[in-house]
Amino acid sequence: MEQQHFNIGNDYFARGDYDSAIMEFTKTIEINHSDFRAYAFRGRAYGNKGDYDRAIIDFSKLIQLRPNESVAYLDRGDCYRLKSDYALAIADYTICIKLEPGLADAYRNRGIAYLSIGDYDRSISDFSKAIQLDPNDAVAAYGLGGIHHSQGALDRAIAEYSNAIQLKPEWVEAYLVLCQRWIDG
Repeated sequence: MEQQHFNIGNDYFARGDYDSAIMEFTKTIEINHSDFRAYAFRGRAYGNKGDYDRAIIDFSKLIQLRPNESVAYLDRGDCYRLKSDYALAIADYTICIKLEPGLADAYRNRGIAYLSIGDYDRSISDFSKAIQLDPNDAVAAYGLGGIHHSQGALDRAIAEYSNAIQLKPEWVEAYLVLCQRWIDG
């Protein structure tokens, strides 16, 4: 029965029906309070709905059950970052990186958090590491472009924005920013 609710929850989650997914994952948890997968997916469903407080509760429970689950720290860090609680986000991303040093998403997202608090040096370091680990990370390239622009290095900014566009050609915002930088430059 537990597995059935979990599978149904996964189906709803995959279709973007997060309310129904949350109901099924909750039933799974009611049957087995230690089902870490249900906490992970319910947390993601809450996060996708923008209910970051409930998502954080689920990711915290997941971490309690599986303290070495790196992605739990990444997911909880994302929720903290989206709530503008950058110190907690950075702390979670740092734990994630210690547990899984090759996870580019953790460096990129920590770079975004550092950028949000104006710590450009750490942000550059994290974005650069994310790109080293995943050369196709358009968001990290875009972030570097923004930092270079803010520091007056327009040629470097344009190069990074151009890289982001090459990696993600459908990213309209990157085109607009690149055009503006050409006009400014």
